[in-house]
Amino acid sequence: MAYVYAQLVFIMPPSSGLFRSVIDSMWNRLLTRAIPFNPVDFALPADFRLTGLHNYTSQLDWRMHRLECSLKQLEDGSYQATCTAQIFMVLDDPFIYGQIAAVAIMSELYALGILAADTIVPVVEVGLGLSDHDSITLASMHLTGFSSAMRHLTGNAGHGLPYIARCAFSSVGGTVIGTSRTFVPASNARPGDLLVLTKPLGATFVLALYQSMMARDADWRRVEGIVTERVVHRLYQTALDLMRLPERDAARLMQKYGAHAATHVGKRGLVGHATALVLSQSQAVDFSLSTVPVISRLAELAIALGDPSQLLEGLAPEVSAGLLVCLPPSAAFAFVAELNEREGVRATVIGRVVKGTRAVSFYRNLTKSVQVGPF
Repeated sequence: MAYVYAQLVFIMPPSSGLFRSVIDSMWNRLLTRAIPFNPVDFALPADFRLTGLHNYTSQLDWRMHRLECSLKQLEDGSYQATCTAQIFMVLDDPFIYGQIAAVAIMSELYALGILAADTIVPVVEVGLGLSDHDSITLASMHLTGFSSAMRHLTGNAGHGLPYIARCAFSSVGGTVIGTSRTFVPASNARPGDLLVLTKPLGATFVLALYQSMMARDADWRRVEGIVTERVVHRLYQTALDLMRLPERDAARLMQKYGAHAATHVGKRGLVGHATALVLSQSQAVDFSLSTVPVISRLAELAIALGDPSQLLEGLAPEVSAGLLVCLPPSAAFAFVAELNEREGVRATVIGRVVKGTRAVSFYRNLTKSVQVGPF
């Protein structure tokens, strides 16, 4: 696999002529920009745009809204989902970041209730200012982390040749394709449904706090009187564990308990992704959010810092922050109980679906943050 090839390049002595020739060969072969997503390749309209999915109605007469995922029905009646994501750097460890990127991408499939990927094509973008040696080193570590997580999640799924490109910003991501006889539509939320979030929020807040602690900057000086370095290190590990925790069990339980709609929570934050999902509903409903679950200790820390990212209002950007699931009221608490029994206390009912105008009802004076943990 190309991952192994990159590792072999990395461990060769930098002074050897073979190292230089292999670098040149690798870059001549792989250093190219990732091929843009082409909807025609997946039997979708040529003007199909991911951000416009809520305006698209398929011939099967159901509505789709996936910011980074498309779905089509194959001739044999099964459904094929093609999901793409690119995750920008939020922490220093390139190996762990590769793992997080893999889990984040698979969350797109899991939000459809699809449990496995058939094909995986990783994409690594490295910064323009890096040397060839540093670029190959980082790319090999990203790909190694990415592939290690994907092997755990997908087993023997086919891996396409990784794309490695020089770009203004570094990122890890790719495309995954999964096929299933059944899926969870994104458009069937009904009044009375309960909204469940499968992970607490705040991982990116913790990463920023950790960086502040390491830099001893002004933000750290504002909170060092209420939190110890030991606690921050523990929170940091919790954040990494949560971002690397896959949603495969949640996807399986979505099928079991008859979920009506779901989406992943990522860079647009809880409210942003909830808004995207509610816009795709076939019925005129609102999502009424009443609770913002956050990692333990984060509420007091966010308040001490003035909550600059608006974490406690559900507006902070996240990475691999779980699934937002619409479930029948008779099934929601059983879903939460079974998921938490399998993976620890983390899933929470955060609101309900009501009749409305496809909006998210979320008011500052009604927000209640719930701290979830420890893990």
